Amino acid sequence: MDPVLELKPSLAATQATPERKRRREIRIQGYLSIMAMLAILIPVANSLFISGKRGIFRFLAGDTFFYLTVAKHRSWQPLFSFDGSHPTNGFHPLWQWVLKWISVAFEPDKMSLVVITFLICVAAIAASAALLTLSAYRLTRGRTILSLFSVVVGFVPLVASFVVPGVGTLASFANGMESSLSLLVFSSLLLLLLSSNVLKPVPARPLTLVAASLLLSLVVLA
Repeated sequence: MDPVLELKPSLAATQATPERKRRREIRIQGYLSIMAMLAILIPVANSLFISGKRGIFRFLAGDTFFYLTVAKHRSWQPLFSFDGSHPTNGFHPLWQWVLKWISVAFEPDKMSLVVITFLICVAAIAASAALLTLSAYRLTRGRTILSLFSVVVGFVPLVASFVVPGVGTLASFANGMESSLSLLVFSSLLLLLLSSNVLKPVPARPLTLVAASLLLSLVVLA
């Protein structure tokens, strides 16, 4: 038999191996992301299932209503006011801008604004959990269990969160304040840095540098 023909199958198998590994990595990271998000969403869904809209207030911090009060004074756009008569400060600008934009664009009533704010926080924290888990996966060099538990913090807090929502998990940051948005921006920046050449002694792509610069600016504003 021709030696060249004998080498062809092995060559094809060698070429297919990196592609299979890449697909496997994508599946693993997808599963990790889903599990991390479920670890956030399950306690929240449990609280809402038991208590309805009242369950939202088990998560919200007191200062949330400072942000919401400032946001509801729509006539002060683009400035901010707590009492509707005088300008105010003392808030994290990015989060206040988001709430003010929602208030101006959709003009929700008070309860609707509370619900929208909470849902944004939950979505941001769930996304942050996925991004942080992927970052941990890279830092632990592919150790799936360790990377997941480093974000979820094990099963005990996850079970405890059914009794007291958010205890020991990232769900505690779904508190109606700037925490969720700050964590989302930071986790996005961390994953970008770990996934690119920004931290390596090789030239990074211009778009990567632009994205990193924008995220760093948002970290300051958040």
